Amino acid sequence: MEFAKSTEEAEWIKECRSPLPSDRGPLRIAHIVPSGYSVYFAIPHLAHGFGGRWVPRSAGASVQPGRLDPVRLRAVTTALAAGEGHLAVWAAWWKGWGSGLESVLSKLTGLTTWGRDFLDGATFELPYESYVLLQGPLGDINAAGALGMSPQFFWPRDRSWVVVTGIDFEVTVVGVDAMRACRLAEVQSLDMRLVTPSMSISVLNSAW
Repeated sequence: MEFAKSTEEAEWIKECRSPLPSDRGPLRIAHIVPSGYSVYFAIPHLAHGFGGRWVPRSAGASVQPGRLDPVRLRAVTTALAAGEGHLAVWAAWWKGWGSGLESVLSKLTGLTTWGRDFLDGATFELPYESYVLLQGPLGDINAAGALGMSPQFFWPRDRSWVVVTGIDFEVTVVGVDAMRACRLAEVQSLDMRLVTPSMSISVLNSAW
């Protein structure tokens, strides 16, 4: 992947999310995930179990919020790619991951160092959070997941779908059209559920 030279491709995220509640009301999916998709699925994250195995949360293992496990990440990307192995995507990571993120970005880009101006040029702001934007093949999203750092947002150039993992989410939300919804529904191992943009995040995280 490579750092974006402009963050213009991320502006739509700001435009398609509902404003954060100003009255301390509940945080809802629509405040984090872009609107406009016909179907939304929530996919629970697997957790690290005994011996490094990936197991459901119900097995008693803890889940690290904000990061989709590599097993379900690969299942999602495979269904969304539909055979387009070199599908180009945009991907954004929360900068608050710090040095861990820098290590992953170095592996993804092949760069060992980069200047502040270089990184700032790929940075965009959402309320209370900063993100760094990269572009590259969908397969590199799986590489990031294998390194323990799946992105907070990723989407194709035509924005026909979007995958969102909020930094406090124990689930990942996918917005898709009807055709891609059918593809995802065929992947039974995802254990996903239909959700609506009006659902609160607290209910979303406790639904499994």
